[in-house]
Order: sequence, then structure tokens, then C-alpha cells
Amino acid sequence: MRGVNKSPVSGFTLVELLVSIVIIALLLTIAVPSLQRAMALAQQSNCMGNLRFQTQAHALYGSNNHFNKPPIMWKMFNSFGYFPVTPNVKMNGETIGQGILVHKKYLPLRTLLCPSSSMIEDSLMDQDAWLKKSVSGSSYSYFWRHSDSFAKKADLLSGYKYSEAEAKGRYGLSMDFNAMSGHSYMGAFGSADWPSHPVLGYVNIAYSDGSVSAEDNTKIILKPPFNIEAKMTWWDLAHKARRRK
Repeated sequence: MRGVNKSPVSGFTLVELLVSIVIIALLLTIAVPSLQRAMALAQQSNCMGNLRFQTQAHALYGSNNHFNKPPIMWKMFNSFGYFPVTPNVKMNGETIGQGILVHKKYLPLRTLLCPSSSMIEDSLMDQDAWLKKSVSGSSYSYFWRHSDSFAKKADLLSGYKYSEAEAKGRYGLSMDFNAMSGHSYMGAFGSADWPSHPVLGYVNIAYSDGSVSAEDNTKIILKPPFNIEAKMTWWDLAHKARRRK
């Protein structure tokens, strides 16, 4: 009986294994940033698509409601509460602002939730709150009124038209929420910054004429103390960016 010849089994040496690991690590170092940027660009494209849906919903809502903007008001006992600029879509169980567009079937809720990877956790919280809680929000801050005064006025209850804001050059409608640390609306992010699209450095803005733009999110940012005046100034920065173009 002939003996069976066995070929020696070859394997990686330790040096070859280390060289392979180094090469793989270098390839990942090169590939990962490109992949992250490609994913961020896709997310931003989806986000801008959301904003375009919002402008279309506003156009349809306006045409059915004497061209008044969806109000940001809710009942508080025998009085009314309101925010001129807010990401809230429901207060005290009542839909407000862009929440009205969802409630009246002009928009699906998902178009109010930014697809940016930095916003996923917060978007899930918003979606759950819309279904289960009396107060809920969105990833986009909606702008209803922008008068020259920051004071609250009784005529807010009479409605406010798109054309009245546009006549003052204030076309801002909806924007990625972009705030500095410690903002009370940060939800899942606690004290962390809330950049709109951190990989690309953009904040996306929709205007009442139907246009959508991407701006530098270090220049259009809500800063402390986060009061009504600060929010109005934040929106002024968005309008200035539009006028520069």
C-alpha cells in the first residue's frame, strides 16, 4: 500500500498578518469619511425633500383657508397660548402649526422628522409623542408670525397671512432646528449641541414662495437665552442669508 503524501499546510506569518491589518486599517481610514459624506448627502437630500413637501402642503392649506398660515395657538383655560417660532406640533392635545397640516392630511408626519443621523433618536421620540402624548414636536422649527415687535399682540388671534410676512421680506417658513448647547427642546440630546446636518455643516430652510436652500449652520444658529427675541433674531439670520443670494 502506497503512503499518502501530505503537502505542508502554509499559513500567514505574524508579520504578514500585521501588514494585512495595517492595510485594511488604512483602507478604512480612506473609505469611512467618504462613506459618511455620501450618507450625509443622501440624508440632506431627503431632508430638503421633506421641506419641499412642507411648502406644497402650505400652498394647499393656504388656498383652502383664505391664505392664512396654520396658527400656533392653543387653549389654556379661558385664554390662549402661542409661540411665534416653534418645533411643537401639538400642545395640550391640540394640533398647532404644522401639526395642523398633519392632522388635516396635508402632510404625513414623517415629512416633519429630519432624516439626519444626528436626529434619529429625537425623531423617534417625536413620532411616539404624536401618537401617545398631549405635547409633541418635530425636527423642523415652523415660523408663523414675524412682526417688527417681539411683544405679544391681541391681533394674533385674527390669523396671519403668508403675504403679510412676505411684504416685509420675511419669507421663512420652516427650518432645521439648529441650536447651541443646553436648549430645552433638545430631548434625547441633553446638553449636547443640536446641529442640523453636522457632517456637511448645513441647515436647511424652506420659504413661503416654495424655494428651499441649504445654509452654513454656524451662521444661522439659535443662541442663549433662547427667548422669543432670540428666536426672532435667529429667523432674521435666515432671511439675511436669502437676501445675500
